[in-house]
Amino acid sequence: MATIITVSKKCIERLLSGHLWVFNNELKTIAGSYANGDIV
Repeated sequence: MATIITVSKKCIERLLSGHLWVFNNELKTIAGSYANGDIV
């Protein structure tokens, strides 16, 4: 099952403008499990 991550509105705007990273303070919820380096 895929891990689903919800991010802040500000983060969504940056991602849509081409930014490649999500910072830890922009994470709202994480549903599922993951390991470092996983694609989520």
